[in-house]
Amino acid sequence: MNCSRKSNSWDVLKNFESEVRRLETSQIITLLSGAGLGAVLSAILMFINNSKRNQLDYITRERSEWRREIKSIIVDLLSGKNRYDAISRLETQLNPYGRYDSEEDEYKFYMNDAHIWKLVDNFDYSTKNVKILTRYLELLLKYDWERSKREIKYDIFNCFIYFILISGLLSNVFLIIFKIETWWTIIILLVSSIIIIISIFYFSEFNKNFTEKKIKFGYTYIFILCLSMYCSILYFFMEWLKSYEIKEWVINGIGFLVIVLFCSIEWNLFYRVNNMEKEYINSLKMILNKENTHV
Repeated sequence: MNCSRKSNSWDVLKNFESEVRRLETSQIITLLSGAGLGAVLSAILMFINNSKRNQLDYITRERSEWRREIKSIIVDLLSGKNRYDAISRLETQLNPYGRYDSEEDEYKFYMNDAHIWKLVDNFDYSTKNVKILTRYLELLLKYDWERSKREIKYDIFNCFIYFILISGLLSNVFLIIFKIETWWTIIILLVSSIIIIISIFYFSEFNKNFTEKKIKFGYTYIFILCLSMYCSILYFFMEWLKSYEIKEWVINGIGFLVIVLFCSIEWNLFYRVNNMEKEYINSLKMILNKENTHV
């Protein structure tokens, strides 16, 4: 009887040991991949965060110096003491691409400082033109300040997107190397990875330099990026967290929520940029129309 119990206990222990070995063998790649994924992800995010911070600090300092110089020029123009010097200094602070822009393209004419160049190139130092120029510069300062605040605000959002993009990219790479065998899934993950790699280097600049002219391209790019992110999130849960038996509707729901959050913030950015530029251009046109009616 005791021998039978010992034999049964021994069999249970052997079965348990073989099961543990089987589980270790099947999960060792997943565990190592997860550890490697976390380490690489942390290193990349730290590098990107430091690079972005240094870049943001440099741009902030340069813009601060630019705004300080424009304010000094406005003071000199209004005081009447150094107007010739002020105009010379102003020419070095304007967008050089706007000097020869035509009024036919209204957007470029105002956004590239062409309206200021037109006034400066034929400046007669009259009270009227000094008044118009100072108002132009005051609006330019206001627009640049609002744009700077927008960029700093969305820098936090960019960090969140970088986290999703890099996580998705590393997950795709590990899946292709260690887990996925079907060729059509590999193609989907490869295409998704290529789009994500481009976005890692491009997304921040896209948000900072987004303009009304790029709105159609912006919507197309965001749609393609959303599909890539959704594929990465979907396969991440389906493959790496397979053992947790997460229901398919939960996986789709998480992916959908991430995409909705991403799209809503991007749409808000597009809307704000569009309104900000329209408000700036309309204010400039009002100044010109007001002065013309007084002639």
